[in-house]
Amino acid sequence: MVKKLSLLAVFFIMLAFLSSCVTMSQMTSGGEGEYADYLAKVTYSKDHMPSVESLGAYTDLQITYKYTQDFAIIVPFETHSVGVFVSYDEDEFGEQTEYISKNYSFFESNPDENGTDHFATIAGYEITMVDAEYEFEIYKSCLLIGVNETEKKICYLFYYDFDRDSLTDLDGYIKETFCLK
Repeated sequence: MVKKLSLLAVFFIMLAFLSSCVTMSQMTSGGEGEYADYLAKVTYSKDHMPSVESLGAYTDLQITYKYTQDFAIIVPFETHSVGVFVSYDEDEFGEQTEYISKNYSFFESNPDENGTDHFATIAGYEITMVDAEYEFEIYKSCLLIGVNETEKKICYLFYYDFDRDSLTDLDGYIKETFCLK
């Protein structure tokens, strides 16, 4: 009986260990060279992220990709994200924010009955979920656009997290899922 209890205890310790393993891999780029490669890694991002040409006359461009893999009872849960962080001078920043307001629709309240959070404030950016036709529920993949008025920056963020069942803390999710610049 003691041997069975010992084996059971070891099994539960191993199970707890396996369910808490997290593997993260992230890559960051300083320019547009890897953008197409990063988009290819994030399912459906090509359909929603802007092209480099559509970003206007920027003064700086940072493009990031992040891959996270969490394990729960030996089952991997993967998240892929891509981010574009663009800096502008005063005049171009005004033109780009006007372009965004004319060409994108944003959620003004929770986009679904799950109470999905649609707005975040992080690193000076006011980030909002874009209201668009997505392939899956909004908490599984979505385009986010953030504006940092103080530093004249705009970010475009896209994530694909097929195993996600809800998203009630967008601030926390962005911090975990994206390489912020």
